[in-house]
Amino acid sequence: MDDGMQPSIPTGPSLLTAGTAAATASTSRTPKLREKTLLPNLAITNQRFYNHDLRLLEEGYLSDVKVSCGNETWDLHKIILCSRCLWFEKAFAAGFAAGCQMRHLSGWETSALLTLTRVNIQESQSGHVTIQEFEPEKVYWMIRYIYTGVINIKELRTDSTVYAACLDLYILGDYFDMPELRSESLACLTAHCNSKAGDLQQRQPQGEALKQIMDLEALFEGLKLAFGDNADEGNPVAQILLNLVHKTRFCLLPNPKFLELLGQVPKFSVALMKVLYGQQYDLRGVRYPSKCADCGVSPGQGKHFDKMYPFTHQSWESRAYCSECAPDAEEIPTNIFRAAKRRTPYAGFNPGDW
Repeated sequence: MDDGMQPSIPTGPSLLTAGTAAATASTSRTPKLREKTLLPNLAITNQRFYNHDLRLLEEGYLSDVKVSCGNETWDLHKIILCSRCLWFEKAFAAGFAAGCQMRHLSGWETSALLTLTRVNIQESQSGHVTIQEFEPEKVYWMIRYIYTGVINIKELRTDSTVYAACLDLYILGDYFDMPELRSESLACLTAHCNSKAGDLQQRQPQGEALKQIMDLEALFEGLKLAFGDNADEGNPVAQILLNLVHKTRFCLLPNPKFLELLGQVPKFSVALMKVLYGQQYDLRGVRYPSKCADCGVSPGQGKHFDKMYPFTHQSWESRAYCSECAPDAEEIPTNIFRAAKRRTPYAGFNPGDW
């Protein structure tokens, strides 16, 4: 090539020196401004990578492996799958046999989850893995999360409720050894339940209003799945749903459909009773009233006190009434109130004696 066609490349220190000096001067004068200028906008960067990776998933551009489930086959990328999911790393690296025990949900049994998939050496070498334990729709949820790192229940192609979808995502995360997916599914479920609990506690609806706000059928479906016969009683999904029921119990307990559910799902009934039992009012440390709440007569005056009655009026406040003033209630022994008059708790009192 002729020298006249060669690009002009500075060989001396002039360009480097000038650039370095300018950068040094700029840094010394406005270090904060320069720092802000050089730092990337993480939100824009993440969105850009999200869009690029989602495009790779949807278009299959430069794909080098295939993943099949049912009638669906996806053209995917080994480097993305193996670098972001240990299950696929093992599957495409050397294959592994079925029968491995699940570490977190050993008690789960769903229509699609029994044992780990058998991926043999031939499949790993061919770059085509078949998953038989899940529905294609749910496998796509997991693949989409691998590519995008984002869960949006509203964007999932599903007819499942939020409760059931989050449960399925948690099982997928456990099955495919993706702790991030498990955490995201629990966070999504927790946010949804807190929102529902807030609405119910503020409005305290009943009847059709309760059914619409709470979406009772969806909640009941989620409870049946989370507390199924083969489900692990201590799984985190069940605990989140149990916490939701506990927060909204004053609206749910009077509901006839909820009472039917208690009979249909024994594990849930037992778990709820354990929670409620732990918050019962302990009467052993209570000082009982020393006189009738209406007429003011005390047991020591010997008037109207052939029987004594306890009463709580929509609160934990203890009240006592003589036989003349008492509302409808069961009688309790008079000596309890004699002990109360002496300002000493009646340690031998048993609520079952009321």
